[in-house]
Amino acid sequence: IEYHTRADGAVLIPLYDLHNHAQNMAVNVLVQVESGVKQNVVAKRSIRKGEQIGFSYNKSPHVDASDHKYYGTPEFLRDYGFIEPMPQRWWIKKIGFDVEERNHNTDDDDTGVKITWLCKPTPENETYLKDQLARLMTDVQPKLNKIKEVSGVGSCNNKQSVNCSSEPNVPPQSELVVILQYFDTLTTVISAALQSFSNLEESLDDCCNDDYDYDYDDDDIPIIV
Repeated sequence: IEYHTRADGAVLIPLYDLHNHAQNMAVNVLVQVESGVKQNVVAKRSIRKGEQIGFSYNKSPHVDASDHKYYGTPEFLRDYGFIEPMPQRWWIKKIGFDVEERNHNTDDDDTGVKITWLCKPTPENETYLKDQLARLMTDVQPKLNKIKEVSGVGSCNNKQSVNCSSEPNVPPQSELVVILQYFDTLTTVISAALQSFSNLEESLDDCCNDDYDYDYDDDDIPIIV
C-alpha cells in the first residue's frame, strides 16, 4: 500500500514524517536516501535530551535541487500551513532574496532583518515591490484590523479552530493568527528589501533571466494576501 503525503515525497514513512522543519544550527539530523530501497536519518551533531529532531525541508541534500533555490517561506505556508522562523527565503514574482535577523539595527535599517539578494533586481522590480507594499498597507491592513477587532483574536479563550465571533466572514482563530503573522512578516521583508536596493552587488545575475518553471503565474503569486 502506498500512502502519498500532501506535499513532499512519494510515501508516508512512520516516525520520519513527524520530523519538523529546521534551518541552520537548528538542523541536527542528516537524511540519507537510497531511492526505492531505504531512507536513513542519522544525527549530524550531538542532540540534547528533549531537543526536537529537525531537518531542512527545502535545503537538505536529499531534497530536489530546484527546491534548494526556489522553495521558500510562502511555499511553506501554502504546503504545510506554517510560517517558518528566520532565516527565510522569498521569491516574489521572480525577485529572490534571503532574510535573516540582525543582532542589532543599523542607522540605515530599522526593520531588524538583513537581506541577501539571490539575483539583481531591476528598477521595475523595485517599483513593483513599492506598489505592493503600498497596497498591503493601504488596502489590506485596514481590512485585517477590522477582522481582528470583531474576531476577538488574542482575547478569546477558545484556542481551537473555531470562530469566537458571531460576525460573518471571520476566519477561525487559529487561521487568523497565521494570516496576521504572514502579513506582518511579508510587509517587514518587503520593507527591508526596498531599503537594501542601494547595496546591490554588481556581480549578481539579473532577476527574471532564469528559465525555472515557477509555480505561480503573474496574477497568482505568494505576495497576494
